[in-house]
Amino acid sequence: MKIYKRPGLLLLVFYLTISAVWGQKNVKGSGYVLTQQRETADFTSIEISRGIDVAIVRGEMEPITVEADDNLFSYIKTTVKNKVLKIYIPDSVNIVKYASMNVLISMPTLGSLKASNHSRIDAWPQIWNLRTIRLEATTGGQIRIRLKAEDIQAEARTSGILEIKGEAQNLQAILKTAARLEARELETQNADIQLSIGAKAEIQVNQRLTYDLYGHSRLVIKGNPQIENSHNYSGSRIIKEK
Repeated sequence: MKIYKRPGLLLLVFYLTISAVWGQKNVKGSGYVLTQQRETADFTSIEISRGIDVAIVRGEMEPITVEADDNLFSYIKTTVKNKVLKIYIPDSVNIVKYASMNVLISMPTLGSLKASNHSRIDAWPQIWNLRTIRLEATTGGQIRIRLKAEDIQAEARTSGILEIKGEAQNLQAILKTAARLEARELETQNADIQLSIGAKAEIQVNQRLTYDLYGHSRLVIKGNPQIENSHNYSGSRIIKEK
């Protein structure tokens, strides 16, 4: 059997990677923090990334408040498309040091939240009364929320963290690659949990629970639910608390 080597392809991938890094503009914050009001179209969902911290309060829709070093405002983008507010730093810019990159948002309801690349969304201490919500945290992103909901869809991967408190009828969660779900203070009636590659979930379930655990993941269960159609593989652990 002949083995064909393709050094040209490897060199091309290496060149593109290095070029992307070299092509970034490094920006250092001034350390002088100001606030800026920004008008936006209406939105019901939020997606953030690149180290930005967002605090959400329940109230009337108002202009969002951006708090940042005064030379960073032009790099903090806020756009709305299909009712989704996206707050991000362009990939061509690397913020190397800053005093603040915070955003305050007032809105009456929530449809979905997504935090990625070490950004954070804080949506408590108020309680959100919702029919359904989708939460997603990836690549070190974090979301904290307190709510009453019929259905929660939660997804986290690559060290993403979801912290949920309150009450829910149904919880569906998928966690991968060292992600974490902290829902011990979320009183849930029914839950469907999928964990893999070192993920961890702490949940409270009263009625019905199904789970699939893979790759040294860990599930901590508070309550005494009926367990149905569940599987535990590859060194994963289940811990039951009273």
